[in-house]
Formats: sequence, C-alpha cells, structure tokens
Amino acid sequence: MKKIIFAIVMLSFAFAKTTTAQNQTIGVSDAASVILYWDVSYSMQQRNLKGEFARLDTFFKTVPQATVTSISFSNTITAREEFNVKDGNWESLKEALSNSIYDGSTDFDLVDFNQKTDYFILSSDGSSIYQDIAITSSAPVIVIQSVASDKARRLNLIAGSSKGDYTSAILDNSGVNYTKKVFGTVTGAIADGIGPIANVSVKIEDTEKGTFTDEEGRFSIDVQPGNILVFSYIGKKTKRVRVTDKKTINLNMDFTDESLDEVILTTKKEEENTINTGYGKLNKDQLGYDVQSIGDEDIKEINTDVTTAVQGKFSGVVVNPTRG
Repeated sequence: MKKIIFAIVMLSFAFAKTTTAQNQTIGVSDAASVILYWDVSYSMQQRNLKGEFARLDTFFKTVPQATVTSISFSNTITAREEFNVKDGNWESLKEALSNSIYDGSTDFDLVDFNQKTDYFILSSDGSSIYQDIAITSSAPVIVIQSVASDKARRLNLIAGSSKGDYTSAILDNSGVNYTKKVFGTVTGAIADGIGPIANVSVKIEDTEKGTFTDEEGRFSIDVQPGNILVFSYIGKKTKRVRVTDKKTINLNMDFTDESLDEVILTTKKEEENTINTGYGKLNKDQLGYDVQSIGDEDIKEINTDVTTAVQGKFSGVVVNPTRG
C-alpha cells in the first residue's frame, strides 16, 4: 500500500513539473516581438501624447505579452532600448517615451521595415526633407499620426499594404481629437461680390501642396483634418480655414483696403533734359554748345525730303534746296 501511495505521489510531482515547463514554454512563445519607431524630430514636439498613448494602450491590451525594441530617431538614432511588457503593463516604456528630447529632422533611412518581428509600430508625421518612408514591410505596421502633414495618404498606404492599421490622433485648436482613419478631398468655390474668381491660390499652410481655382471659381484638394487652407489672390484679403470634417468650403473674398497715398513721377523731367544728338541721348547740361532737334511728330506728311522737313525748324539756319 505504501508503495502504491509513493508511486502516485511521484507521478503527481512529475506531472506538475511537466505542466510547469509547458506553461513556461507557452509564456515565451506568446510574447510578441515588437519594434517601435518613435519620431523625435523637431516637428514632432507638438505631438498629442495622450492620443498616441491611448492607441498604444489598445495595442498592448490586444498583445499583452511583448518584447518591445523602442527606437527613438530623427536624423540619427537617439535612443534604443528594450522593454518587456507583461499582462499589458507598459508603464516603463510609456515613461521613456514621455521623456523624449526633440531635435533635428527626420531621416527615414533609419527606419527598417525588413527586420524580423511580429509587429512594427511607427509614430511619425511622415514628413522628411530627405526621402519618403518605404511602403513595403515584412510585418504589419501600426501607424500613429498626431501631427498634421501632407503625408497622411502615404502613412495610410504603409499600414494598409502591410495589413496593419492607421490611427490619426491629430488635435485641432479646439482640442478635438481626430481618431478617425481619414484622409479625403475638400471641394468648394470662391467668389466675390461680382462673381466667381479664377486662379485663386489654394494652398495647405506650411507645405508646398496647393492648387488654383478654375474659371468657375471651383477647386479640389486632398487634405486631412487639422490642415489649414490658405486662400490668396491679388487685390483680395487672404483667408485661412482649418479643415475639420467638412467636405465643402465655399468662400467670399473681400477686396483689400490698401491704396496708394501718393504717386511721384520721376522719368518725365529726365526725358525733358535729354537730347538725341545722333550719337545717342545726352544730358543738355553736359554739352558745351546749344543743340536743337526735331522728332517725328514735327514732320508733316506733306514733307517729301529732308530739306522741306527741316525748313523753318531751327533758328538762324537757312536751307537751300539743291538737286541730287
């Protein structure tokens, strides 16, 4: 009987040990590999941390066990650290991101989407003075944008083509958090008190992206929430409109109040004091002799030759016509 009890105890111990080992193995395999690219260029210092952290909270609830390689970059890699996320707790990573120092411009050559990992996370506005970010990726890319730029379409494309997702956490001046996965087209018409205005410049502020109105004053431009459209035309007051969720913007442009207080002519006197000598125009004050001249307005249509044209035009000069 003692032998049977001893055998059961040993068997239970062996089963418990095996189960523990299996659980440890499952725990390791469940930890996802994540590479986080955190843009710390100067343009990102106004990022919406609250909105971005809300998206990361959602991610780590979905992927509660993870090994995260956090790479902060601008035109150089400023920090590279590894964090272990357990049961969705990523507080140490959050603290490190909160203490980021912003400087430099963005160089996307430092972002490598060809590495072996389960997920990429990219937090950036997508703008760079060097080159655009690559679209292809070896794993899903979770894209978070909280600073407005004209690169939302490309960031969407990166997320979509990699089977990841794109989240906009852009804030407007009123503090509204745009969490929609949006980019779109705004259309509209520009007019004044007379009618439609053609060739009005419609430009996204702080970018080179823009267009002009057609003959009917109509325009169409791709934007994202938070962009500011600048409408300008010679003789009209420039207008700025922040893009929200409206798809149509119609404006009436007013005339400017600017006018000229005084106009001074400076060329007439100069012309009156010059004379054509046959060797070019010279100032009369520079000549040591008196000079008289006539122009085409002094020659009548009835004058048939030089002698009749100059007859009586110069004081003290007698013209005798001769043959030949």
